Amino acid sequence: MIDYHDLLLPYVKKVRQIKGTSLYGSRALFFLTPIGTLKPVAIELVRSPMNGKPQWKKAYSPGFDATSVWLGSSLKLIYWHMTLVFISLLVTECFIP
Repeated sequence: MIDYHDLLLPYVKKVRQIKGTSLYGSRALFFLTPIGTLKPVAIELVRSPMNGKPQWKKAYSPGFDATSVWLGSSLKLIYWHMTLVFISLLVTECFIP
């Protein structure tokens, strides 16, 4: 399980205050296949409450129809983007005073 939810959620509100942007806290559960690749079992996206709107969260799991495959591919891209955001935040917080 890879969990950026608690680490990214404080930044989500700050980023969402910038017009035209959005950011999610995320969690993902992966299965290690016998050939050594990670297959997503579920990906959860969470947006913090803001401007009177409640917290939004939704969990997705892969499917087999064309729409589900497309959605799953998009979610994997979003999740790997979150990994890059996390690494960028980590580098910024640790190495830039």
